[in-house]
Amino acid sequence: MDAALAMNATLSVRIPILGTLQLSNVNGNLADGIAVTFSTSVVNGNAKFYISNNWLYINLSAVVFGTAHGPMAFQLIPLPYVVFCFLSIPGIGF
Repeated sequence: MDAALAMNATLSVRIPILGTLQLSNVNGNLADGIAVTFSTSVVNGNAKFYISNNWLYINLSAVVFGTAHGPMAFQLIPLPYVVFCFLSIPGIGF
């Protein structure tokens, strides 16, 4: 497994009044795609995380309160994704 493409995350949904529900743990290698299924009292379905054209996508199908949604593909972040964090230190001024 390519460690650079390893994913370990939690798929959650926020529903007004009910709050945040954890749907599934997402673990695997994005080079192969990662598919998960989920089922709670108010939402069930499946999701697949995959890479296409150097972007991370999620393909999602769900039934929420009895109404079907999807399948829909969402472009999430470009890869490689680099975050720069600057530390502000008093007296240094950057």
